[in-house]
Amino acid sequence: MNKLDNFVHTIHNALPQDQVVLISTTLLCMIMNLIGRMIDNYLMIAVSTPAPCVIFLSVSRLSLQHKEHSDGDKLRVNMVAIGLFLSCIGDVVLCLRISGYETIIFVMGIIIFGVVQALYIYAWSFASGQKESVHYKRAVPFLLYFIVFKVTGTGCQIDPLTVLMDAYMVLILTTAWRCAARIDLSSQASFYQLLAFVGVLLFLACDSMIGYQALNAKYVECLTIVNMSLYWVGQLLIALSCNECVTLQDVVSYVTSTKERYVKAQGQADY
Repeated sequence: MNKLDNFVHTIHNALPQDQVVLISTTLLCMIMNLIGRMIDNYLMIAVSTPAPCVIFLSVSRLSLQHKEHSDGDKLRVNMVAIGLFLSCIGDVVLCLRISGYETIIFVMGIIIFGVVQALYIYAWSFASGQKESVHYKRAVPFLLYFIVFKVTGTGCQIDPLTVLMDAYMVLILTTAWRCAARIDLSSQASFYQLLAFVGVLLFLACDSMIGYQALNAKYVECLTIVNMSLYWVGQLLIALSCNECVTLQDVVSYVTSTKERYVKAQGQADY
C-alpha cells in the first residue's frame, strides 16, 4: 500500500501544483489537439493528446492534499490515478502512425485500456475494503448494450481482433455496472458517485464509436475530435469523483488557501 501510494505521489508531485497552471495547460492542450486535427499536424496531435489525462491525475488526488482518508479511500484514489497514468500511455500508443502496423497499434491500445478498466473495476468494487452492493438488476442495461454491440458490430466473427474487442467491451460495461451499483442517492457522496457513472458512460460512448470505426478498418482515423471530447470529459469526471470524501467546506477552504498562496507568490514576484 505504501509503495503504491509513494509511486502515485511521486507522479503527482512531478506535475504543476498551481491550479491555474493546471487548468490553463489542459485548455491549451485541448485547443492544440483540435487545431492539430483540423490541419492534420501529427506532432501537435501526439503532444497534446496524452497531456490532459496526466493533469486529471492531479485532480483525482486533490482531496488527499488537505483531508485524511482511510486506507480504502486512498487505495481507490490510487487505482484511479494509475488508471489515468496508463491512459496517457495508451493515448501515446494510439497516436502512433507506422505504416503496416495499424492493427498491432490498435491491439496494443485495447490491451492498455483494458488494464485501465480493470483498475477502475477494482477501485469501485473492492478498494474500499468493504463489500460493495452487487445490484445485479443494474447490470441488465449493460448486458443489453453488449448484445446490441455484438449484433451490430462484431457479429458472429471469430478472430483475434473481434474477440479482443468483445473482451474489452465486457470490461468497460462491467466498469459502468460497478459505478451504477455504488450510487446511493441518500448518501452525501451521491454527487461524486454520479460523476463517476456519467464519466464512464462518456468513456463507453467514445470507445463504442472507436470500435465501430475499427471494424470498418479505419484504424488511423479512430481518434476523432468528437471521440476525444467524450474521452477527456469522461476522464475528468472520473478524476473528480475521487474526491467523494470532500465536503463543500473542504472545497471552500482549499480554494481560499490556493488563492492566498497565489496572491502571495505574485506579491513576491512583483517585489
